[in-house]
Amino acid sequence: MFSFLMSQWRPDPPKPDPEALDMAVIQAECQGNSNTHHQPQNDVPVAMHYRACQWMYRENVGVFGSHIHGLGLFCLQEIDSGDMVIEYAGTVIRSTLTDYQERFYESKGIGCYMFRIDSDEVVDVTIMSGNMVRFINHSCEPNCYSKVVAVDGQKIMIFALET
Repeated sequence: MFSFLMSQWRPDPPKPDPEALDMAVIQAECQGNSNTHHQPQNDVPVAMHYRACQWMYRENVGVFGSHIHGLGLFCLQEIDSGDMVIEYAGTVIRSTLTDYQERFYESKGIGCYMFRIDSDEVVDVTIMSGNMVRFINHSCEPNCYSKVVAVDGQKIMIFALET
């Protein structure tokens, strides 16, 4: 279904230029501002982070070929530790329906991608109702973590663990 994302002509995600980053940090430090691109997220309410993340995630992450599972979600630019990266968005279903959904996906040969919000609700990103977060892969050395936040109900957000 997503084979076009693995095309040999699709470019790899851009790598940050270390010299340009070093220069930006030096300039910011000279001006007395150690944070080069935005105000620290710890000083802003979660609802504001969430609203910004809803439209910023396309600039921060992209789907590219991965040696882990064929496709993966990669950062397109540096993201500070603790910043929201992307919402684990999909269809919210009752926990009692998850077994049925898993059997259905298995019968169709589709991988299942679900994440539990609480004991009653699960987010299903398996089908097209989800966003590109369904391409996030497991790592033994993680650089992100998930957290349920209360904004317009409960949402699962992926946060940067390291810069």
